[in-house]
Amino acid sequence: MALADAAVGVDRGVVVAVATSAGDLLNQVFLTAAQKRRAVRLQRTLSRAAKGSANRNKARQRYAALRATEARRRQDFCVKTARALVQKNAMVVLEKLSTRNMTRRAKPVEDPDNPGRYLPNGAAGKSGLNKAILSKGWYRFELALTSVSRYTGTQVVKVPTAFTSQRCSGCGHVDPKSRESQAVFRCTHCAHTGHADVNAAKNILAAGLAVTACRESAGPAGAAETLKQEPAGNREELLLQPVQ
Repeated sequence: MALADAAVGVDRGVVVAVATSAGDLLNQVFLTAAQKRRAVRLQRTLSRAAKGSANRNKARQRYAALRATEARRRQDFCVKTARALVQKNAMVVLEKLSTRNMTRRAKPVEDPDNPGRYLPNGAAGKSGLNKAILSKGWYRFELALTSVSRYTGTQVVKVPTAFTSQRCSGCGHVDPKSRESQAVFRCTHCAHTGHADVNAAKNILAAGLAVTACRESAGPAGAAETLKQEPAGNREELLLQPVQ
């Protein structure tokens, strides 16, 4: 049963699926290394086999079965993680993320000086980021959290994403340089150091507590929230940085 005064902030990432303000890093591999190699081989077979051939149909069925296994494991992880969080907490705070918009394909940019040609638009990096976001099941986790919270009475709060990855959870100082890498946060003001995703989760929790306090004191329940995104490039560039 959820504790009456317990609350947790949750940050979703592409390396660690779920990081909490309590310091927990929750992640799972949905395909083994051998299964990933098998998926690559099956993709190559599909690309080389003649359309309509028996070999292509067999490869397609095997590849579909492998992806179905991955999807079941992802769904199982999302549901179990969501259930564990709502059973311990009366409030769970998430960033308000539009996963559909974040995983859209990069638009081509035409070269004005060379008709018919296109300028580099970072499509390769964006494609990798899109796959990483989808592979971690951000939206599935949010749906699972909303669903299971109905049985425990846990409140799910969504807060704007602005500066959650750049703000120090210790002193509140905001500086993009504090986020040294995907995993390391070192405040340039107070020298606070910690896991970057956990630091973001603590900021998310603080924002959620502030939102609920404002609702109780001033605003009507269910008041609309303004969706703010981090300045262009901040979140996606940080997600694309290598892990140290």
